[in-house]
Amino acid sequence: MIAASFVLIWMITFRLDTISPNVLGLIGISTGTGLAAAVVDTGKAASMRSQRDQLLAEGSDLEATLATLAAKHQPLSPDDVQKQQDALNRRAIIAAQVADLNKHTDTPADEHFLIDILSERMASASTVFKWRYGL
Repeated sequence: MIAASFVLIWMITFRLDTISPNVLGLIGISTGTGLAAAVVDTGKAASMRSQRDQLLAEGSDLEATLATLAAKHQPLSPDDVQKQQDALNRRAIIAAQVADLNKHTDTPADEHFLIDILSERMASASTVFKWRYGL
C-alpha cells in the first residue's frame, strides 16, 4: 500500500525525492512482516501434510492388521477381538483427523479470514483483535 502510494505520488509529481526515511522504514516493516507470514504459513502447511502422511501410513498398517484378523479362523480369541476393536476405533479417529487436516490444507488461507480470526482455534488472536479494536 505504501509502495503503491509512493508510485502514485511519483507519477503525479515526477519527483523521486518525496520518499522519506519514515516511509522507507514502513516499507521495510511491511515487507519483513509479509515475508515472515509466508514462511510461517509454508512451514505450517508442510507440517500438516507430514502429519497427514503419517496418519495415512498408520491407517494402512491398521488395514493390514484388520485383514490379518479377518483371515484368522473364526471365532476369534478374546485378545484378537480386542485388537480388532482397537484397530477399528483407531481407524475412525485417523479418518476424522485426516479429514480435518485435508480441510485445513485444501482451503485457501484467505477464503474464511474473518471466521479464522474469530474461531476458538485462534482464541489468542481473536482476543488480541478484540482488545485492539475495542470490541
